[in-house]
Amino acid sequence: MHRLSELTLPAGSPQTQTNAAPFGFKPDNLQITVELKNGTKNTVDFGAEVPAAKTALAAVTLEGERWVFVLPPALYQFVLSYLTIPTNVP
Repeated sequence: MHRLSELTLPAGSPQTQTNAAPFGFKPDNLQITVELKNGTKNTVDFGAEVPAAKTALAAVTLEGERWVFVLPPALYQFVLSYLTIPTNVP
């Protein structure tokens, strides 16, 4: 969770979007919601993978606007390794 708390949107790279479909965002995609002590909930949604960079597109909603950006590869690999449930678990 430490790494997610340090997530920042790089200047110049994120963009606001109202249409999520071109970026691979679907209701059943991976989504991580963190609830803070004060009750505030922050969510990161994951969209299309970017295989060449070993990462994916991600989106957050800030002050009512949807921001789409490329997730840092190290953070995406961390999420895949430690924050997902493998499909082949009995």
